[in-house]
Amino acid sequence: IIKDFNRDTYEKTEKKYKYEIKKEHGIEYIYFDNKKYLMLKCKDLLFLFDNQNKLFFKGTIFGIMHDEFVDIFDSCKTSSFLQKDGIDYSWSELKGRGIGKPWIEGEKGYGIAEWMQFGVSKKENIYLSIGYVDYNNPQLYREYSRPKKLKIFLNDKFLKYVELEDTPDFQKIEIRGNEPGRVRLEIWDIYEGTKYPKDTCVNMAVYDSIASE
Repeated sequence: IIKDFNRDTYEKTEKKYKYEIKKEHGIEYIYFDNKKYLMLKCKDLLFLFDNQNKLFFKGTIFGIMHDEFVDIFDSCKTSSFLQKDGIDYSWSELKGRGIGKPWIEGEKGYGIAEWMQFGVSKKENIYLSIGYVDYNNPQLYREYSRPKKLKIFLNDKFLKYVELEDTPDFQKIEIRGNEPGRVRLEIWDIYEGTKYPKDTCVNMAVYDSIASE
């Protein structure tokens, strides 16, 4: 069931579809209304992407007013990024609100101690999607390496370690501090890719800037 509300006309709409979910190379797709969408989700979020790797639908478990503070990070500082075949696999590529071109660290080894850094409020949830996620090439998720363990710093002070599951779905990292600042996520261990083990990828990061306790 998909419900929508128009704030200008106050019109409410509701459509019902039969759906089917299939998994390819660890990537989940949902089929409904004679269409196929790549699905990234967790308990709090549901994002769907079309065959052009563009964001088709963003849904959250939170209320309407809260939803406006949940979005994809545009700005991120990274320790390095891969340049390959004339393509920069940098964080700035995420500004199109899509998938298909992750951040890939540019270090010569396995990416250990490479990092990404975000500006955060003093209380924030970060939802991380790891790996190379592409609608038309789901095999890339297994072929490239993915972060397995992260070392988290808040304002340059060690905060905690976070163990990640080997899934492209969103995984929540809670940040609790005394003031706004910057959080740095360092790669500390990886799930090794089958074809490109020395290229470790992060698909995207989503923030919830008014996270509840």
